[in-house]
Amino acid sequence: MNTTELQDLIAQAPYTRATIQTLAERLPEEDAALDALIGEAVQRSDDVLFIELVMAALSRGRPVAARHLARGAMLLKDKWQLGAFACQMQGEVSGPLLKAITETPLAVVLVAGGRPRRRETNARAAADGNTKLC
Repeated sequence: MNTTELQDLIAQAPYTRATIQTLAERLPEEDAALDALIGEAVQRSDDVLFIELVMAALSRGRPVAARHLARGAMLLKDKWQLGAFACQMQGEVSGPLLKAITETPLAVVLVAGGRPRRRETNARAAADGNTKLC
């Protein structure tokens, strides 16, 4: 499944456990291809794609390189999500996190309490009776 197909899936479905499971089933089988897909989401600053790809990968025990946090940490919703992701990523975490703090406005976001949540998606999930993840 390519990036456009994954984005379409994410755009059409609410942010629920079921959506993440469906996404996890459609991830590339090769770890290198998954890593490239996550890297592309970071490069494009696509927060929704990045978050949901990482959630799907981690839910299946797939490796996610900590180096993606250098630019990807800014894409996360709050410090709790950052902590949860960082604890499960592979490789040295402190370097990418230091880079994120020194080269992006991450410190300001963390102090301010995080980025706004996707309220419309969460409201849609609640209306559909789905359990939301965030």
